[in-house]
Amino acid sequence: MLPASTVQMLAGTSIVYSALLTVCYLKRRLCRHHVLAIVMIIGGIAIVGWAVYLDNRGKEMKHTFEDQLFGVCLLQLGILSGAIGFIIEEKFI
Repeated sequence: MLPASTVQMLAGTSIVYSALLTVCYLKRRLCRHHVLAIVMIIGGIAIVGWAVYLDNRGKEMKHTFEDQLFGVCLLQLGILSGAIGFIIEEKFI
């Protein structure tokens, strides 16, 4: 189980996945301000992940680290599939 706040912050990775897929699949270029925004999003996500780690340090946790990592992987897989859907829609519309 992941806290709802962490899930919401990790949902921001859909922008990163969409941008990467846009460059790879649609062959579009990103401007400097787009790249800067993506770097800022990744930095924010890293800060949130670090804050969750620090908050849970030394506490009795209901779920193991492996369970939480599995949850993050499933969440990212779902977000990636949504980003793929966005790019396919952009390609055909």
